[in-house]
Amino acid sequence: MGAVLAKGQALVRICDPEGRMRGTGFVADGAGTVVTGHAAVHGLRRVVVHAPGGRSHTADASGITPLPEWDLALIRTDGLDVAPLLIGAEPSASRRTPVLLHAADGAGAGTEAAELSGSPVTVVRSAAGRCHDVEGVLELTLPDGALAADGQERADGSGVRIPGAPVLDARTGAVLAVLGTALHAPDAVPRTAYAVPLRTAGRWEPEGPLGLLVARNGATVPGFGADLNLAGAVRLTAA
Repeated sequence: MGAVLAKGQALVRICDPEGRMRGTGFVADGAGTVVTGHAAVHGLRRVVVHAPGGRSHTADASGITPLPEWDLALIRTDGLDVAPLLIGAEPSASRRTPVLLHAADGAGAGTEAAELSGSPVTVVRSAAGRCHDVEGVLELTLPDGALAADGQERADGSGVRIPGAPVLDARTGAVLAVLGTALHAPDAVPRTAYAVPLRTAGRWEPEGPLGLLVARNGATVPGFGADLNLAGAVRLTAA
């Protein structure tokens, strides 16, 4: 099962300078800004972003924006020639949404079906010996043998998830959230993971890097139906 990405759209791989895969991500605007997980860039002064077709971009510290408060990071890239994905509307709080977890080709996994709860929860982010609460996170129910960074499926679904894996609406292909690999809850049941909804996170600091990126996405990547945004409205008006 897989959501069909439009022509020119693809996910990217984030590697360290030695070529070790650190995570996956997606382009969110026309300037080439990549959204990924914080673990993909943590502790690195440079990362290499690989796109399909052999294109790549090396980003130094000035092009990396860590957002540890959300277990996310942004990477400024150039020349990848990858079309941005739509950041969709927030999922309904009253029902569970069928979603797809995606990883870039060569990132150790492909596509997995899952369910996303629209009811926000507060979880704990644990990384580098530090912990803090993260509010507004959504719960994912993963299938048996969930995405594993080493490409190996685990019978209990507890494998290390791929940092930066986008959570896509299975019906529309819009990005609803990003998998948080350092997020957990003490009472979590097996095969449960947590994802950061990008629109919710962007609203907490609308003038911050993530808030501005979400706004650019809505102004430049057309969304229709439940995902109707400014770019979509402009396109409909011009039709």
